[in-house]
Amino acid sequence: MFLQDPPPTPYDLRFSVFGIPVRVHPWFWAIALMLGLNPRGQNRPDDVLIWIVAVFVSILIHELGHAFAARACGWPPRITLYAMGGLASFSPTYHDSKRQIAISAAGPAAGFLFAAVVIGLLVGFGYMSNVFGVQITDRPTRVLDNARLVTLINDLLWINVGWGVINLMPVIPLDGGHIATEVLATISPMQGRGWALLLSAVTGAALAVAGLVYLQSIFVALMFGYLAYQSYTAWQGRYAGGRW
Repeated sequence: MFLQDPPPTPYDLRFSVFGIPVRVHPWFWAIALMLGLNPRGQNRPDDVLIWIVAVFVSILIHELGHAFAARACGWPPRITLYAMGGLASFSPTYHDSKRQIAISAAGPAAGFLFAAVVIGLLVGFGYMSNVFGVQITDRPTRVLDNARLVTLINDLLWINVGWGVINLMPVIPLDGGHIATEVLATISPMQGRGWALLLSAVTGAALAVAGLVYLQSIFVALMFGYLAYQSYTAWQGRYAGGRW
């Protein structure tokens, strides 16, 4: 309903990871570039390039989390990176809410695990003592004097942790939206999916306002506003005016 695998183009990048086919649509690079540009115009080419690399690695790890979980269920996956981020596609042979929830949660979990490994290495080698405001060691920290590496690490942590948390918001088609849909449909098979669409619309609208007011990001506001609109129109088309 919300996400569709874009048609192939002659400019797609194709490869495989652990036997899982991956396709990168050209628009993926364009959107990653757009997200990496500073609206104030302070854009160093190397910082933008590092950002694009961090986005590519992070979203690929996220989608591999979904893909590995789907393959563990016996459903062969494939991955597409495109304008909306990433999409791990598979064809379930039957519906199982617990497995669907596990597959949806596996994407953010993979990102959190990757971030934990990066933080663990930094702490282990003495380059970090404070993690998200929590002091975890009293040892004096060493200075990482490679500016580009520092930028890459900061970008990777922000994407894998920050975007991971946002992706768990109950907005369809984010992973949190899929999880909320499965949970609510289990609670109420007749009404649950309608509840999930309304929850998605309200949450998406709130995040659109927050993105505009607090992040001052028109892109975030438009994205969540569009997803909220899609959820509301889907609810209106399926459930409004009738019993749901």
